[in-house]
Amino acid sequence: SPGAMSALIDTYVSFYNTHDPAHNDITGALNASTVSVISMKDILLMQDKAGATLLHSAIANSATTQVILKLMQTEPMAARVTDNRGMLPLHYIGAFCHTPIHVAKK
Repeated sequence: SPGAMSALIDTYVSFYNTHDPAHNDITGALNASTVSVISMKDILLMQDKAGATLLHSAIANSATTQVILKLMQTEPMAARVTDNRGMLPLHYIGAFCHTPIHVAKK
């Protein structure tokens, strides 16, 4: 539901800004007013200066499996977006070793 996804994004934005405030160019723009204008799928495909999407960032910052799966279910194409180094979210799973391998199989 849009309300649940908005709450999920709010929670993630708060987490992300706390753990990695240097990369808040995407998350700083996400609030209740923007979420109502921009579609959730568009938000999940947005990239920061390093080319990372929220899915890349969620994996890199040890987000819960539930958050990662919700992001992938909401916008499956986010799993196919590369960052500026050509890395997919799948590469982040291997590089950061925080995400269970069963999530990568989805």
